[in-house]
Amino acid sequence: ELSQRARIMTNLLGFYHAILVIDAKGLTIRNLCFSDAQEEAGESVSSLESLIFPADRSRYASFLDPGTLNQRLLEAPQRTLSGVFRTKDSGGEYRWMTHSLLFAAGSDRSKILYLVRVLDEETANHAEHPQEKSLFREPEEKALWTDLLWNTPIPLFWKDRNRRFLGASRSFLDYYGYADLTQI
Repeated sequence: ELSQRARIMTNLLGFYHAILVIDAKGLTIRNLCFSDAQEEAGESVSSLESLIFPADRSRYASFLDPGTLNQRLLEAPQRTLSGVFRTKDSGGEYRWMTHSLLFAAGSDRSKILYLVRVLDEETANHAEHPQEKSLFREPEEKALWTDLLWNTPIPLFWKDRNRRFLGASRSFLDYYGYADLTQI
């Protein structure tokens, strides 16, 4: 039985970037394991945020909000929630990935499967949320500018003629302790 589970898992991992399990009661997360060993304690669900591109983190926090997660899953079509976020891959590069949540079968809603896979262009064309389509199809110049602002170590900012802030780099926001551009 364990060998059969291992083969199934190997096939699934060829399709998914990550297969995780969220404990809905303790709000911890761990890699899906296919042994019969006693389950070990997982990490906090919030620990995944560091893998998400900084500009997508507020949307991601809403997507994985532990206070509303169970209720949103119960009310979702086919009891599945999905979102598209730029996520670090194993090489440290940000790639567009689909994050899906659904109740694990036979868990009485105590376990939630968390599936992550690389977003392909066909999926992007059928995205349910228009903002996800536009984010995926970001013009190359805008993507370069966004990457520069979010990854440069130099604190940059710019203002209009009336000395009002128009924008800033992530390092500027971090240096002064701002969470996002709306605070400046």
